[in-house]
This record gives sequence, structure tokens and C-alpha cells, in this order.
Amino acid sequence: MKHDELVERQQHLQMRSAELRVKLAAQTQVFKQPLLIADQVFSGMQWLWRRPEWSLAGLLLILALRPRRFFSWGGRLWWVWKAFKRIQN
Repeated sequence: MKHDELVERQQHLQMRSAELRVKLAAQTQVFKQPLLIADQVFSGMQWLWRRPEWSLAGLLLILALRPRRFFSWGGRLWWVWKAFKRIQN
């Protein structure tokens, strides 16, 4: 190939690459909001993990206000906690 053809091909590939980057950026905007929500949930979970007294206070409040609901959810929460501990190990 001649030098001019190589330069032209390089320019074409650079333009195509720029078009694809713009297209990819537009397509990934769909994920922006769900990822922001997931990040907030993760931050909230970290906050609760560092402050277990708030979780305990919430459970005690539910126990005081709705004891039947507390016991119905208690078994499920216990199972989730034990599963989490198994996965963590």
C-alpha cells in the first residue's frame, strides 16, 4: 500500500473509533441511574454495618410495634444472616 492510502485508512479508522465511542457512551447512559441507586444502597449497607446499634434499635422497634411480623420475618432474617456468614467464610 502506498503511504497516502495508509494515512487515509488510519484517518478512517480513527473516525470510526470516535463514532463507536460516542455510540457506546450513549448506550451506557441506560445503566447510569440503576448504578447510582446500587451505589447508594451499598453505601447505606456499609453505614449500617459500621453502626449495628441502629439495626438493633430498628429490630426492637418492630418487635415492640408488630411482634407477629417480627417473628414471621425473624426466621427469614436468621437464615439470610447464616447464609451470609457461610459465604463470607
